[in-house]
Amino acid sequence: MVRNMFTRLLLISSFIIQASLATTVLAQTTPAIYKVRLTGGGNAFFTGAANQWGRAEVSSTNEVSLYQSTLVVNMITGLGKWYEHTVVTSRACPVTQKGWNDSANCIEAAANVVGTANVIQLPKDAKAKDYYFDLQWEESGGLHRARMDIRNAD
Repeated sequence: MVRNMFTRLLLISSFIIQASLATTVLAQTTPAIYKVRLTGGGNAFFTGAANQWGRAEVSSTNEVSLYQSTLVVNMITGLGKWYEHTVVTSRACPVTQKGWNDSANCIEAAANVVGTANVIQLPKDAKAKDYYFDLQWEESGGLHRARMDIRNAD
């Protein structure tokens, strides 16, 4: 009886330890996600205008992945649909006193590697909120460009 209870206690404590380790690993690998409206300042339900959004995912290794989505809402039904678009070029530029047009220290994405045009590796101790992000994507047969500032994003 005592041996059986000891075995149960051992199993329960090992389960708790494993769950704790899994939570720790998950917390370390979950990226910080920032969403920013790029265009479409109005309510798409009333205006019918598309709302374009940018998303930045910052990993624990300071790798920033950029994504672009467009929300199109039917004015009559109110139903919306999200469209994801491939980012074809991107860069991160530090926010300086000179403003947004100072691109002297920008970090380009590795556009020559297939599938990495939306991934930027920031310096080890840099903070993603100290940068703004330029991105270009293809949509409706054209190339679109936006600048994303995540300093005030949640």
